[in-house]
Amino acid sequence: MTSATGTTISTMQRLDALGAELPEPWRLPDGVRQTFQIVRMHAGTAYVAGHGPVRGTETLMQGRIGDDLSVEDGYTSARLTALAIVASLRLTLSDLDAVTWLRSTVYVNATPDLTGPALTRVADGFSDIVNDLFGDRGQHARATIGVATLAFGVPTIIEATLSLQQAPPRAHPAAAHTGGEPVLRGSSR
Repeated sequence: MTSATGTTISTMQRLDALGAELPEPWRLPDGVRQTFQIVRMHAGTAYVAGHGPVRGTETLMQGRIGDDLSVEDGYTSARLTALAIVASLRLTLSDLDAVTWLRSTVYVNATPDLTGPALTRVADGFSDIVNDLFGDRGQHARATIGVATLAFGVPTIIEATLSLQQAPPRAHPAAAHTGGEPVLRGSSR
């Protein structure tokens, strides 16, 4: 994204301009066994495990939309969840400006009567901040699913898939010589 003066604005600069802060990256609470990666990288794609509205091991919101939380509370939960995901990405990746969001699935802890427009409004909390932070690279496909309960009692859990721009490969120092195969130090060749 570029400013009115034509300079490029980074994702972190947009975060500052929005007055938002990234939380401490998500970690499972003590005593909960982690058998998965929070961000899994494979073949130029980042697969982000389901995140809730968290800061480190602290759950920032709990409850059920339509019961003890309003739809606007759900929007806030989805926004906090997006920031938690970005914090995990920042911890994992060297450059947030090298990602393009592809898709997300927003799970909403909701009463059975909460349908279409209400669920969509909750999920908009995620999409709005992602689009604001990443501009065109934030545009993504999205599914929103209402569920009866979520882990740790959170109102929203969101998983995402992102594409990573490939950085040019670094030349291996041993390939700097001019004669064919790389020479490895300590090799008997």
